[in-house]
Amino acid sequence: MALENMFDRPRGSGRPLRSYCAAAEELAELVGSLNHPLFGACWDTGHAHIQSLRQGDSLRVLGSLLKAVHIQDNHGLMDAHLLPYQGTIDWEDVMSGLASIG
Repeated sequence: MALENMFDRPRGSGRPLRSYCAAAEELAELVGSLNHPLFGACWDTGHAHIQSLRQGDSLRVLGSLLKAVHIQDNHGLMDAHLLPYQGTIDWEDVMSGLASIG
């Protein structure tokens, strides 16, 4: 089972609705706390872009916990599920992070 990173959602004119696991550190904490070989992390590139994360750094935080990647692009505003390079994700950063963790 792969648990996926989320993103904080706007809530009208008030404070945004905070989503646990919107940061790689939280996702790593959750997966690590389960301490079971059948649980891992799934990194959603589109969610990370909406969250304005440096994806290479985030992927390095997850390291060996990463078991799957949900590849999608967007323009950083909403979950659009575009093909890579149809949005504004820095794919060199994503690929650098993936390469660094093998």
